[in-house]
Amino acid sequence: MPQTLFIAEAVARLVTGARGGGTSYLFDPAVPLAVRALSSFHFVMPFVLVWAVRRLGYDRRALPLAIVAGTAISVMTLTVGPINLWVWPWAREHRVAALLLAPFLLWLPSHLALRRLKPAHS
Repeated sequence: MPQTLFIAEAVARLVTGARGGGTSYLFDPAVPLAVRALSSFHFVMPFVLVWAVRRLGYDRRALPLAIVAGTAISVMTLTVGPINLWVWPWAREHRVAALLLAPFLLWLPSHLALRRLKPAHS
């Protein structure tokens, strides 16, 4: 889900020319092209993930691990700046709310979508 949101925002910025947000650096000529190119994995990752889940299956027990890992990463990156969950200004202003809402807005929809692709073999 987060990768897909990144792609949607980048495409919307490309089409509309809007400024600000988490992907604005992709269109900032002041940021070296090599640095911007490092984010190209965001555009491939959803397809790789769907391919891997179709091939290997999806473990329905993954949601708790995703919530713990995602929350831990979000907490660890809080002081770094606008990356991960913190790209959204509302999340930086309302940190506790963002940490509580992220599982429902990001990881639960991802879990529900991925478990429909192919359940893991028992």
